[in-house]
Amino acid sequence: MKTMLLAVSGMSPAIITETLYGINKRGDAWPKSIKIITTSIGAEKIWQGLVEHQQLEHLCVELDKPLIQITREDILVVPNAAGEPVVDARSEEDHEALANFIMSTVRDLTQDDHTSIHASLAGGRKTMTFYLGYAMTLFGRHFDRLSHVLVSEGFEGHPDFYFPTRSSREITNRDGEKLDTKNAVVTLADIPFIRQRQLVPEMLTEFGERVNFRKLVDQINLGEDVKHLKLQVNAKAQTVRISSPAYPSIDVEVGFSGIWSWTLYLLILEESLLQPEQGRGGFTRPSKPDDILPIMMATKLAALKDIQLRSETANEMLNELLQYDQLVDAHPNLERTFKPIIEKGGVTGSQFDSYLQQLQKSLQHALPKNLANALLPTQIYGEDGALLNNTGKSKHKGAGYGIALPEPLQQIDIV
Repeated sequence: MKTMLLAVSGMSPAIITETLYGINKRGDAWPKSIKIITTSIGAEKIWQGLVEHQQLEHLCVELDKPLIQITREDILVVPNAAGEPVVDARSEEDHEALANFIMSTVRDLTQDDHTSIHASLAGGRKTMTFYLGYAMTLFGRHFDRLSHVLVSEGFEGHPDFYFPTRSSREITNRDGEKLDTKNAVVTLADIPFIRQRQLVPEMLTEFGERVNFRKLVDQINLGEDVKHLKLQVNAKAQTVRISSPAYPSIDVEVGFSGIWSWTLYLLILEESLLQPEQGRGGFTRPSKPDDILPIMMATKLAALKDIQLRSETANEMLNELLQYDQLVDAHPNLERTFKPIIEKGGVTGSQFDSYLQQLQKSLQHALPKNLANALLPTQIYGEDGALLNNTGKSKHKGAGYGIALPEPLQQIDIV
């Protein structure tokens, strides 16, 4: 596996050579390539120091390591709010653009499973290092690394120091004191970080989809604070719009492709709006083929498509639906979905599970995992329709499914 050094840098290109020196000293994999995130002024400093003054080449020769090629394209200048190369991020809008750029860059670089990322927090503004560290938390994989470089007193930040040399080389500090670069000590400090890639919506792990840092963080936070969540369910469009008065940046529309699993979702959403005395809790995982559930789902599907069903039994209803060419053409998997129901004489437990998995796939494609799970049907009702004391991953035989929101009547709107 190849290794790439990814660094943020301000006006000091030495953090690149210092980090590489530390990598070699510790015996870590020598990078094949380098990417540096910086400002437009920083880009010129880096190019001058590493390329024009040949400090990167000098380091590789000094350490007897393969030369790392670097081009202008490897120096990534962050854009400001207007999309122009930033000189020095000062406004709140510039910092948001900076965050989005760093997040998108790390996401794109972690697409290559054959290249590990060694990310360095040694340079750049504090906000840049924070965003890079956070981006590694959100997108980093188990084999990616995060580090900071420590340089002994007197040498850190010195414009003439790039790495400890084998032979003596004198430089002078601001106080006129002579320092020998041979005596400098550079240490690479590994930074442990929590990897939360599983939280990120699947669509944001795909190359090219722009990452909006604020929206992503707000969505993850909303997943832990679901009392502020609002759902607008468009039954015929097969979409759920998520918003929140507490998180104004959030306005996400989730589309659901499977019409059959969507009908089950609608029924369970409607069930979540009922009171205990209204008979809620009727949607349970079948222990044997259930011929009532497909009747309810087929009736809901017919209503969505403005179809008048004449049949009464489950199998008759499903076969009747398959006679509508327009419906089958729009949903080509419908016949394959209906076949096992017809053969088994109803919906089985495994089929019920597969419908929930389809819903989960649609939700996790567009939303952070914790927020998606909050919207997924789960067992929340006892046989009497009262809320269970223990909901979530624990299985309750015969328990009814619903959406576990604190105030569903205020939080769910079906149109």
